[in-house]
Amino acid sequence: AVDAGKMFEDAMAFREKVKFDGYPVFPSPISVRGYNIDEINKVLGLEAREPDRIDKIYNSVKRVQHIAFHKWDKSGHPILIDCAGKANVKQLVAKYRELTPPGQDIAQVSIDLHTHQNIVGSHLVRFQDKSKGEAYGRRITTATVIMDCKNLGFGHLFGEAVEILKKSWAVDAQYFPEGMHRMFVVNCPGMIMFAYNLFKGMIDKRTQDKVVFCNEKDTPAVLRRAIPEDCIPEFLGGTCKCEGGCVYNTEDTEESTAADEDNSDIKTEEIIEIGRAS
Repeated sequence: AVDAGKMFEDAMAFREKVKFDGYPVFPSPISVRGYNIDEINKVLGLEAREPDRIDKIYNSVKRVQHIAFHKWDKSGHPILIDCAGKANVKQLVAKYRELTPPGQDIAQVSIDLHTHQNIVGSHLVRFQDKSKGEAYGRRITTATVIMDCKNLGFGHLFGEAVEILKKSWAVDAQYFPEGMHRMFVVNCPGMIMFAYNLFKGMIDKRTQDKVVFCNEKDTPAVLRRAIPEDCIPEFLGGTCKCEGGCVYNTEDTEESTAADEDNSDIKTEEIIEIGRAS
C-alpha cells in the first residue's frame, strides 16, 4: 500500500532540496514563448534568475533535444512542446556523459535539467492561475503537453537513453504527480504504440487516461479543438510563427533525426515482444 504520509514527507524534502517555492527560474535557458518574464517574476514574487549549471547543460543539448514552453490552451493551461521525433538520442547521451563528473550516474544530468523544466512549468501554472484563472472561470493547476513524434523511429529506442528517461520519469511520478492536464501525442508513426507499451507501466492509470494519440493527418484538427490556432506552432498545423522559432532549432536543423540514426542494433521483433508483454 502507498504510504501517503511518507510520500508527502518525501515531496516536501525534495521541494526544500531544490528550493522549489522560491526558486528563481526566469529567465530560463529553456524557451518560454508568449509570456512576459518580468510580469511573471512580479506576480510570483521571484527574483530574476542568474545563469548557473542548468544553462551549461541546456546549451550543450539544445541542438539534439528540442523542448519549449509555448503559450497556453483554451482553458489557460501552459503548454510544453517536446519534439521527441527530432531528438538525436545517441548524441544526447554522449553529451550527458561529457557533463557527468567521474563516479556519478549519467542520468543525474538529465534529471537536473528535467527538474528545472518541471519547476518552470509549475511556476507558469501558478502564474496563469493567479493572473488569468478568474478570467477563465476556473483554477489552473496543471499543464498541457504536446509530444511531436514526427520522424520518431526505432533508432530513438537506444538502450541507455531509455534507462535515463525512465529515471527522469520516476522523478515526475514521485515529486510532480498530477501535474498534467492532458498530453497530445501527435504525428504518430505506426510504431508509436510499441514504444508507448515500453513505458506505460511506469505511468499511473489516471495519467494514461489523459493521453490522446493522433496520426499526422488528424494532428492539426485535434490540437485546434483544445488550443487556439494562434497558440499552435505552424509546424503543428497552427498559425504561430515565433521570432527565433516556436521551439529552438526545429524548423531547420543540421542534426540527424530518426531517419539518419543507425538502427542496426535495434531488433524489431524484440520491440514487438516487449510491447505484447507490457
